[in-house]
Amino acid sequence: MGFFGAGWWLEYYSVLATLFSLCMIVAVGVFIAMIQSNSISAALTGVVDFPPIAAGLIVLILTALVIVGGIKRLSDVSSYVVPFMALGYIVISLIIVVMNISRFPAIFSLIFRSAFSMKAVGGGVVGYTMKEAFRYGVARGLFSNDAGNGAAAGMHATANVKHPVTQGFAAMLGTFFTTIIICSCTAMCIMFTGALESGETGIVLTQVAFGNALGSAGKWVVFAAMALFGFTTLLADVYYGETNILFIFKGNTKIVWIYRILLGILLVVAAVTPVDTLWSLIDFMAAFLVFFNVIGILGLNKYVVYAIKDYFAQKKKDKNAEPVWQWEVDVMDMDLSNPGEKQK
Repeated sequence: MGFFGAGWWLEYYSVLATLFSLCMIVAVGVFIAMIQSNSISAALTGVVDFPPIAAGLIVLILTALVIVGGIKRLSDVSSYVVPFMALGYIVISLIIVVMNISRFPAIFSLIFRSAFSMKAVGGGVVGYTMKEAFRYGVARGLFSNDAGNGAAAGMHATANVKHPVTQGFAAMLGTFFTTIIICSCTAMCIMFTGALESGETGIVLTQVAFGNALGSAGKWVVFAAMALFGFTTLLADVYYGETNILFIFKGNTKIVWIYRILLGILLVVAAVTPVDTLWSLIDFMAAFLVFFNVIGILGLNKYVVYAIKDYFAQKKKDKNAEPVWQWEVDVMDMDLSNPGEKQK
């Protein structure tokens, strides 16, 4: 008896899982991986006169060196690189803000003028500005932290923890860190350095901001950050693609190698593909991810609530003890009204 029990429930969720996995392969394992290659290439060509396709080839070579080592090497590389790159980026961002702290009153005024200007009010009344803000806010938010589309669940599911809620809290912290801290650091640098007036967009706008504050070295800082952020994210995207292929094709490693070869070609193509085209593809497929994931969330809601209640019930009994999940007991056999107990 599986997690969902026998019968039509198992068949229903198997179909849903297959549809979701197909979307994961295309949306995350291909399109989002391509946008990472595009961003890294754009960051490199923003600091040196370098052909974009050559930058794409470099991304391909580095990715190949990692993925041939298998999934374990993917996780090992990311675990070593991510903490240092994140800390370094935050520290440099804060230094830039402090260097330009005299602009704080002007920035504060700009935010309020933009929010409550007649242009903003007019756009809100018509509905177009609100619609566009909501559309791009949600789309880029999903891209930033995977909250709501179910992509990150595949990575968190591999964690070795005593209780699933513990990993759930870690996932929530990751969302907060990437969106509120990292993205806010970038936004503050852009505003405090006056880069917003340059008219640039995307990674080039961030390079202008760091360049205004740190000179030519600032653009290299952004390139280094983008290369590390983008490359480790690319590795995660490859992981998502491979694991979902293995799920659909029952562990067929030949299909995985076909995927790797095709993706390698697309990583090079992505370096010279218009970024708007890639974003359109990502937004289109992300909608399907969210659709299938929300259905799964609604169906699993009572089990999630049970797991949370079980976690806090154990903490209430002993605040110093680490909650332990009953892995040997199927959730369907548990009394959902009484966390930690089997049905009688």
